Amino acid sequence: MYEQKGNKLKEVLVKSIFFFVAACLGGMLVLGAIWAFPAFRPPVKVAPSTAVAAIDMSVDSPIVEAVKKVMPSVVQINTLMYVKNPISDFFGIPMKPIPEEGLGSGVIIRSDGLILTNNHVIANATKVKVTLSDGRKFDGEVIGADPVTDLAVVKVNATGLPAAELGSSSNLQLGEWAIAIGNPYGFSGTVTLGIVSALDRRVQTSAYNAGPFIQTDAAINPGNSGGPLVDINGRVIGINTAIIPYAQGIGFAIPIDTAKNILNQLITNHEVVHPYLGIDMLPVDQYQLSQMGIKQNAAVYVARVLPNSPAEKAGILPGDIILKIDNKEVDVYTLPNIILTHNVGDVIKVTLYRSGKIMEIPVTLEARPASMKY
Repeated sequence: MYEQKGNKLKEVLVKSIFFFVAACLGGMLVLGAIWAFPAFRPPVKVAPSTAVAAIDMSVDSPIVEAVKKVMPSVVQINTLMYVKNPISDFFGIPMKPIPEEGLGSGVIIRSDGLILTNNHVIANATKVKVTLSDGRKFDGEVIGADPVTDLAVVKVNATGLPAAELGSSSNLQLGEWAIAIGNPYGFSGTVTLGIVSALDRRVQTSAYNAGPFIQTDAAINPGNSGGPLVDINGRVIGINTAIIPYAQGIGFAIPIDTAKNILNQLITNHEVVHPYLGIDMLPVDQYQLSQMGIKQNAAVYVARVLPNSPAEKAGILPGDIILKIDNKEVDVYTLPNIILTHNVGDVIKVTLYRSGKIMEIPVTLEARPASMKY
């Protein structure tokens, strides 16, 4: 009897344990389902984005229009010259000169075939070839060149050519758009865009021309020389002329106002007659001047006076320090450019320091011989 009751008790316990385990498993399954598949939540409302100013992607933007306007006036200039064979000096045997090709750019300034470019593009060339933007090719004739300003005029036998509009460089502002067009490395019709980075920049780019230049970050590379630098209206504001090797974003252009002053002489006389002073110069800085009791940022030390020059005739001596010309302070960069603004025969007033005294000397400018600098 006790055995039957014991068996029933075991049976009840087993069933109770079974149902308890089943209930636990069921609860775990429900919790797992809830964990794996969370309840649906309504989408969060996102505030509408604020309006963004539209970017002008129009193909008729001012820059595009400026390029369209001036591009037909840009030409490629290929030159051929003969240079001395270096083997001749090495072996002492006369040998024929070696042909050397050059590349540059230019801009049409008159519809009858006059093209403005750099002097260094065509210097010493025995043959000049001009390729127009439409692909036509012409023989070019150098009708005038000026190494002092690094400008030259080439003529092609053609009429009805699209001449570029020459603007002004006198009212340029820093930050204005600047567009360089040319043929860098022979890639014709290349356009690069930048801004006017600096004005009145003075850099010695040749034996004579030290500026002032327009500085721009528009890419200028070999082959761009002689091509135009234009403004947002497609007007020529400069002639691309130089870069600093291994520097990026630094290029220089001759201001178009400087070019305008030279053009007429190149076209009419085929050369430019520049006045000169006739000295070799060294810089004098502010500290050196302060030791002499002179309050000025810079000046010019006269290292040598050239024989029979205007400076010698006026009584300027080696060792003199030139402080001013026509009451304008000068340094080794500004002095040559002040001289270039005058004409042959002009009398300038030179203020100089000599032996502890400041004096003024009148100098009559004369035509510069080809071998003279200043």
